[in-house]
Amino acid sequence: MNHLLDIRQSFQESLETYGREAAVQRQIAENLACRIVQHVPPPTRVLEIGCGTGFLTENLQPWSHSSTYYLNDLNEETGDLFDRRYRFIGGDAETIDLPGDLDAIVSASTFQWFRNLSIFFAKAFGLLRSGGVLAFSTFGPAHFQELRKLTGNGLTYFSQEDLAACLEKKNFRLLFFHEEKITLYFDQAVDVLRHLRKTGVSGGFRSPWSVKYFREFQAQYDELFSSEEGLPLTFHPIFLIAKK
Repeated sequence: MNHLLDIRQSFQESLETYGREAAVQRQIAENLACRIVQHVPPPTRVLEIGCGTGFLTENLQPWSHSSTYYLNDLNEETGDLFDRRYRFIGGDAETIDLPGDLDAIVSASTFQWFRNLSIFFAKAFGLLRSGGVLAFSTFGPAHFQELRKLTGNGLTYFSQEDLAACLEKKNFRLLFFHEEKITLYFDQAVDVLRHLRKTGVSGGFRSPWSVKYFREFQAQYDELFSSEEGLPLTFHPIFLIAKK
């Protein structure tokens, strides 16, 4: 399946369950919003990439209440979730035209899906005013390490150091960076897969599974990762704020 179609389909299928199931993504958005408020003055023009159901949008309301706030998401259906205060732009942020003269570009848990993040950083630099800020969270190399070890599938994740170096090469100046690890525990391996599906992040693991392969997957997950807390799934969020 086409990369973008796969991502779009996964998130379309999870729209009704995402708000309830994506506790880690909500926590990450809250954390990112706190960092943005600490480091970035309230903007007059801001663009959010990958707004989804609005976790980051909601947390940035006090900071952005007087701004012109543009929202972008690959799924145009998400535009219906927001009121008229927001200006929604549907489509692939890597390729579509986006508004410029911005004070801030913000994004939570989205950039790991991009095909060429370096090129997008250059695009973002051009959209920002002098002194404008790019503030985002993405995921690092330990993200979903259990699934990637067992299946050999998944996205390519960059380290905090690689992301910082890439931003600096695009002439950004780093204001803040931080990384952490969050672990969820599940009773069974099938519960891990259900969680991925209900939060729309199963795109990297959607290839057809035979009954035999699924049974082997369950047995290996239990053998390699079983603990007193249950079966772990690791999240590795990275937070960066950079100034033009």
